[in-house]
Amino acid sequence: MQQTGPVTNEADVATARTNLQTLIDDPTSTEQDLKNAMTELATAVTAAKTDRTTTNNEANKAITTATNGDQSAAPAVQTAIQNLKDVMATAASDSPDALTADIATATAALQQAVADEDAAQETARAAAATALSETAPVSNETAVASEINALQNVLQDPKATAAEITAAVTALQSAVQTDTGTRNTADDAAATAIADAENSSLQNEPQIENAIANLNAIRERAAADSSASLTADIIAATDALRQAMTDVAQYQADARADAAEAQQATTTDGTTVHPEIADSKAVSEDTQTALTDAVTALNDALKNPDTPYADIKTATDKVFEAGGKALTEAATPYSDNATVESALATMQTTLADPDATAAEKHAAMDSLRATFADASAALTDAKTAAQDALSKTAPVSNETAVKDTTSCRVCWPIQRQQRRPLRTPQRR
Repeated sequence: MQQTGPVTNEADVATARTNLQTLIDDPTSTEQDLKNAMTELATAVTAAKTDRTTTNNEANKAITTATNGDQSAAPAVQTAIQNLKDVMATAASDSPDALTADIATATAALQQAVADEDAAQETARAAAATALSETAPVSNETAVASEINALQNVLQDPKATAAEITAAVTALQSAVQTDTGTRNTADDAAATAIADAENSSLQNEPQIENAIANLNAIRERAAADSSASLTADIIAATDALRQAMTDVAQYQADARADAAEAQQATTTDGTTVHPEIADSKAVSEDTQTALTDAVTALNDALKNPDTPYADIKTATDKVFEAGGKALTEAATPYSDNATVESALATMQTTLADPDATAAEKHAAMDSLRATFADASAALTDAKTAAQDALSKTAPVSNETAVKDTTSCRVCWPIQRQQRRPLRTPQRR
């Protein structure tokens, strides 16, 4: 019988073989019958082989196209290529398990796999473009920027599979979602900090105003997707505002405490100037007015809870300065009293010392003021003694030497007071 491989099991060939075999087995078959059957088989084999060759050519073309195409790396395409090769190899071995129709079917399956992958790639690339356009305002956050770079690298490969593109898109979207959540949390915390600052007694403090302005500027840049302002910058600026609030609150407390020291150093109740100053004829009217005005200005500053601590400090310094000048003038009548002079020198040195605390200034001023009572008593005693001496000059009161001496003794304290210039705080 004619060689029929590798198409022995094709339908027409198999039928022709069966017919020929039947005639061979039939003793009544004529020579012409056998010739006709053999011709029929030869024709069937030729047609089947031609069909097989054509189908194999289409299969090989499909394999080449798929292998060289942008879809070649897709698992489904690789599986379809291998399956087609396996079917072709099986068919070439004249197996009944793989016929020309099976090769055609596997070829169609490969072509469909390529078409499906091509469509999937297009869909994935479109999704990637959308994902890349939706990364703001966290595009420059480390995780997002890294995933953007990774996705762009995948997209640059024309053979990147739909699965690879989709995986990169998913990673990017996940990073965007995470960083957006972190950004929102940071923004909420920043807004809360700003509201807390603006609704507090610290709102007018320059440090607070600057910290708020800085935080708002960073938030605006971050919202505009600027690489110059990231979530970490918002968090840092928020922390800086919170720290400024803590610091300034302490500065406020310190300033108000220092103000209290100044009030106590110059007044009996925060308003009324100590009598040692107010009642002293040695203190000029201008000095009295300056001190009263300074005390009033400090009280006004303290009454307003929104007064910046720097303004309180300035008002406090003016009270100390005016109080020091007033006490210096009040000490003039006691210029020969060593205790007063020592306390005066200590006060002036302390007030001129930029490192002296308010408490130290207060203590120095109190110390000087405390010497006035004894000094005043001593001066009164001296005057009494002088008057007593005057009363005992008879009967020689009008002698020239006696008159000169008693006259000087009586006028001496007043003359010294008139001649002595006012002291002012010494500057070191």
